[in-house]
Amino acid sequence: MSKKGNLIVTLALLLSNAIAGLDGTIVNTALPAIISDLHGIQYMGWIVAVFLLGMAVVTPL
Repeated sequence: MSKKGNLIVTLALLLSNAIAGLDGTIVNTALPAIISDLHGIQYMGWIVAVFLLGMAVVTPL
């Protein structure tokens, strides 16, 4: 692979990791509001699990 190809792949991986970190921060900040809208803390585990599952599916794409 050429140097240009390596650079593009590296930048794409760095960008996807940065976006994943930003999304995680946004969800953690919004989690109290989401829990209050759903009227129960028992859904917190499901919210985090669904978010992580979505990130695991979308990040490779």
